[in-house]
Amino acid sequence: MKNKIFALSGLVSMILFLFACSGGVTTDDAVKYNDQIIEHQVKIVKKLDALDNTLSTYVLADMNAALSAAKEQTDQGIKAVEAMGEFDGSTAFRDAGLDFFKVVQKMIETEYPEVVKLMSLSEEDYDDEANNRVMELADVMDSSLKGAMEAFSKAQDDFAAKYNFSLVEKDFN
Repeated sequence: MKNKIFALSGLVSMILFLFACSGGVTTDDAVKYNDQIIEHQVKIVKKLDALDNTLSTYVLADMNAALSAAKEQTDQGIKAVEAMGEFDGSTAFRDAGLDFFKVVQKMIETEYPEVVKLMSLSEEDYDDEANNRVMELADVMDSSLKGAMEAFSKAQDDFAAKYNFSLVEKDFN
């Protein structure tokens, strides 16, 4: 009888060990991890859109407020995603998201303040030189953002394929 109990106990232990070593992550876990990162991305992009919308108002206080809000949201996103850690032994998707967020952070700290300053100039002071500089800065930001977004999208596609889920638009409001 003791041998049967020992054998049964050993079998249960082996099954539990195999179950624990079987990867442990599910598609649902991967979707939740994805959504955590994307939720921050959506919030950041909404703040950038709001900032871009204020540029056409030419009101310095409004532009600065939107710039501050975008910076705060981006900083929060970076902090939250950094705290997420790895997923199934990899940080590739998380790191691609962080790279995108950091490109946005750099734009908010470097190019956007100059754009805000130029866009707040009086009509008399906003000349061809100022306009050309705004266009140059916009091109730099578009190029940086495009590259980071392409890398982030590829990492997300790879993550979704690896964990067998489809990417669908969600409302993160």
